[in-house]
Amino acid sequence: MRLHDLDTRLRSVYAADTAQPHNGVWTPDNPAKGHCAVVAMIVQEYFGGEIMRCLVDDPEPIVHYYNKVGGRNIDLTWDQFSDNCVKYAIQEAELYQYRFAETIIKSATLAERAGV
Repeated sequence: MRLHDLDTRLRSVYAADTAQPHNGVWTPDNPAKGHCAVVAMIVQEYFGGEIMRCLVDDPEPIVHYYNKVGGRNIDLTWDQFSDNCVKYAIQEAELYQYRFAETIIKSATLAERAGV
């Protein structure tokens, strides 16, 4: 599957029950909100690489996850943040930081709904 196709499929099924509520309140106006770890796990399953962890001020510091594959950053949920936000305190994520039962279930649910 191509990255663009995966992104399109996932975006079509983002919902409140697949978002992580500690990352803010999900709304249809900001469908990527709270989906970073869930989506990063799916991207890693398809393309390998590492899951990266950083902080983003929007406006308060929030943890954000994305992927690094073959030296290339892939962040399918970055658009949940304001235009002036930047990533800082970037490091490779440890499993214990994002891989919880809840995140695994939400990732599987999102992937199933997207047909990926």
